[in-house]
Amino acid sequence: MSSYEVIAEVSKALKDLLEKEMTLPDVSVTISTPDEEISNSKNRINLFLYQITENAQLKNQDWQPISPTKIIPPPLSLGLFYLITPYPKNPSDYAEAHLILGDVMRIFFDKPILTSRYLAKAKEKAKIILNPINIDEMTKIWSAINKPCRLSVGYEISIVQIESEAEEKEIKLVKERKVEIKSYPGPPRIEEFLPSSGKTGIKVRALGNNFFGESIKINFGGKFIKQEDIEVKSQNELFFIIPADLPPYLYDVVVEVNKQPSNSVSFEVVKG
Repeated sequence: MSSYEVIAEVSKALKDLLEKEMTLPDVSVTISTPDEEISNSKNRINLFLYQITENAQLKNQDWQPISPTKIIPPPLSLGLFYLITPYPKNPSDYAEAHLILGDVMRIFFDKPILTSRYLAKAKEKAKIILNPINIDEMTKIWSAINKPCRLSVGYEISIVQIESEAEEKEIKLVKERKVEIKSYPGPPRIEEFLPSSGKTGIKVRALGNNFFGESIKINFGGKFIKQEDIEVKSQNELFFIIPADLPPYLYDVVVEVNKQPSNSVSFEVVKG
């Protein structure tokens, strides 16, 4: 990460890179608003930092650990937007302006990374990215500085980070972790009914397993027995009363515990 000086250092790094790598001789590099009042005693290329934006993808990073018990806020991640404008020694020599700009674009294409060689204050590498500017945006930029629009090209330098100076936070370590493991008993199962047939209104004993649960229902041939007519004695035993309004028939009975159905066992209702 980098200190607040990194924005100024990026501008200087671009200037140093161009001065070192340009093929055209005797070209000065300036960092300024596009201003033709600067002496045109020789060819010149100007770097104008016209916009800075926060990187949307890195904006919501979590705080970063610096030790087992301390965290710090993430860095401010920025994109720097430059307008690159050539100024030939002879203002009307547009062909020379094209040569200057072409040389600059060749350098940024061949060396798209600003390494620590150019950025002493930055630990990260910043990438030089061609940023096409449409005619409307270009017109707005030149109108804002009250100058006639002229040949220029846009570049973005990304990612540039400024480390926070906010105080670090203490975090508490988990000293003890309790994990409760409950075995899954499986669905209920009916083994037999005692008796296996009878009149309506009698109490029937059901033997099986896994009858305990937060909710229990008995489906008696498509009709659910009232809750007050069900009595769970244990995991393996429960009682229920045969509904009074059932006609004689061989009914399929299913016990549901916590919405898990059991196997189906038949019970025959006989005439009273």
